[in-house]
Order: sequence, then C-alpha cells, then structure tokens
Amino acid sequence: MQNIIIVNLFNGVGGGVRVALHIANVLAERGYKVRLVALSGLPIGVLDKIHGTNLTKYLGKNLYVKYFLDRQQSKRSLKFRFRLYVYEYYIKMVKEVIKTYDPDTLVLFDDVPFIEWDSVKATVLLYSHFPYAARLLYNIYDEMDVDHTKPFSILKERVFRSSILHKYFFVGNIKDLKKDIEVVANSTLTSIFIKRVWDIDSRILFPFVATPHSILLKKPLLTNLRPHIIVSLGVIASGKRYGELIDAISKVRQNLKNIKLIIVGSLVDKSYYRYLLRKIKSLGLEENVFILTDIDEEKKWEILLKAKIYVHMKHFEPFGIAVAEAMYVGAIPVVYKGSLSGPWIDIANKGKCGMGFRDINELTESIYDIVNLEANSIKELQENAIERAKTFTLENFESNLIKIIES
Repeated sequence: MQNIIIVNLFNGVGGGVRVALHIANVLAERGYKVRLVALSGLPIGVLDKIHGTNLTKYLGKNLYVKYFLDRQQSKRSLKFRFRLYVYEYYIKMVKEVIKTYDPDTLVLFDDVPFIEWDSVKATVLLYSHFPYAARLLYNIYDEMDVDHTKPFSILKERVFRSSILHKYFFVGNIKDLKKDIEVVANSTLTSIFIKRVWDIDSRILFPFVATPHSILLKKPLLTNLRPHIIVSLGVIASGKRYGELIDAISKVRQNLKNIKLIIVGSLVDKSYYRYLLRKIKSLGLEENVFILTDIDEEKKWEILLKAKIYVHMKHFEPFGIAVAEAMYVGAIPVVYKGSLSGPWIDIANKGKCGMGFRDINELTESIYDIVNLEANSIKELQENAIERAKTFTLENFESNLIKIIES
C-alpha cells in the first residue's frame, strides 16, 4: 500500500482546506495509506460536515490525522506577532513527517518550503492556490475597503513580509533544488505567477464545486422568475470589499426599492463586521442588506438557489470557487474585471458567462442590466453560466488528480 502524506498549514474552513480534504478523501477511497498532517485543525467529523467529505469512514483504517500544535500554541499562532513562528513550525513539521514516515508521495500546498530537497526520496506534488512567495515578491495585497483602511496595519504587514521572503519561501529556478517537484496550479493566474517565481511551466487543475446531492436533484429556477436577491460569499474581512458592495446597493435601491443583498461568510474580523453594520444603518439599508455569519452548507446552498445575481468584489483572486458555486445553481455572476481576477479569467470566461465591472458605477449598471434583461436574453446568460460551472465538477478534479498521482 503506497504511503501518501498530505501536509497543510491549518485544517479548518476555506476553499484551500476543502481541496486538501477531498484529495485525502479520494486517495483513501482508492486504498492508499493516507496521513493528513497540519499544524492544527478541527476534528475530522466536523471537517466532514463543513466540506462534504467522508473521511470518518477511513479514519483509523487507511487514514490517519496528526496535528502538531496544541490548542494554546494554535491560538497564539493566529496573532500577528507570532506569525513568524507559524512558518518555523511548518518547516519543522515538513522535515519531521518526511523523516518519521518516509512517504512514497508528499503532497504540499501553495509554496516550496526551504528544506534539504536533495535528500527527499518521496515523489513530491505541489498544488498551489497561489504562491505566497509571489505575493511577497510582487507586493500583491488583498486590498481593503477604501474607507476601512488601517495604515498602521499595512505598515506592519509590509515590515513582516520583507523579513520572511527568503527565509521561508523559495524563489528562483525550481530545478536548482535538484528535486523533481510536480507543480500544479489551481488557475490560469496562478500558473502565470508560478512561471515568474519558479521559472517552471505548470499544469492547471481547477478546484471543484462540491455540490450536495440534494442540490443536484433540484432544477435551478429561471433567473427572471427569481426575486431581486444578490448574494456574495466569503469570510467577513476587509479584503472582500463588502463595504463597497453595500455602497453599490445603496445606489441601486434608488430605482429598485425591493433589491436585497445577502452577505454570507465566516466571521473573521469582528471590527470589520461592526463597521459593515454601521454602514448599513447609516445608509438606511436595514431592510435591504443582511449579513449571515457561520451558517452551515445546507443553508448556504438554499440561499444561492434563490439568488438572481452573485457579486464577487475582490480585485485580486487567483480563482474564486464561490463564483462557480453560485453559477452552478443558476445565479448570474458579476465579478471584478481585471488582470488579477481569476473569476473574470477562468470562471466568467472574460464576460462570456457573466458580467464584469471596474468600479461601483459599472457594478451598479451591471445589476440594472441583469434585472432589466428580457426573458430570452437572461435565460441564455443563465444557461451559459450553468454550463461553465459544470466544468468545475468534483468528478473532473478527482479523475485528473489520480492521473497526476499515478503517472
């Protein structure tokens, strides 16, 4: 039985964790001996409920889980001043699992850690959602809402980034490591930056829409028959630019009184959450804008099924699986139109399967355009969106992953 180790930073919520867990799931299902390793994380039963996996079935049989930090260490690592220790812990963890378990295959995510690669016997697969090294090297930040920017926080982040680049993240020709590393990108944008950072061409394996079986059985309601509901998914943090989306809804409501915006996400930044609530109240949008935090998957999909429009505000986004999820159940995507927008490039297919915007005025116009489209036109747009989303299936992801693992 081939021994495969999957190493992640943390196993909790988020699209990157979902990918890691489904990789573990498909490999355990095929009979591989799988060790799922991270600095910390949630219990497997909880992760199964969050991410739609079935790892509990294999736990203790051919699936084993190990977290390296205790609860106190894990809480401390989330604080800004301890972030350097996180990367030190991570490097130490990678070295330890290689030495202890001597894997046949090692699966890593995002970046190439600094270890003695010439002594590693395992086959190495690196699935990158976007190299953190590229963020550091090209100074790519998750931009904040313009009226919620904290200059001191940005300064701290810049100092922190300048101190860690070459200590923890490899930059250069990956062939210089004298180790064959199979690098797989999650998107076109990620593959471009992989080439810049590591001077290597990478194949692309898009993430997947993990659609519950109950949703698969439902036929999406035609967009023109849906209420004027706009949905946006993602953690409640300033990088998601929800404040600007609320400003756009305020403009839309001037001519469309029954417009509704539902923001759904895990509560990460409480101060930003309070800022959004103050903005909603100051604009008189209490009956138009709603924020739902930490809801379960079933509730999330129920909301998406009702959405006429899905808006994704982030300017920098390597992929954006939430956009594909919304499209899968018939919502029309409106995403930021830019060179660093994965949703625009790979999911909305540069406007063929959705609409794009560059500022709040264009976003407002796009919402009006969709609401006012004739039935036949909106039906065609919805069909294009659904067909595009179907290319990001879990089955496609799993079959392509197995080809890479077993090639």
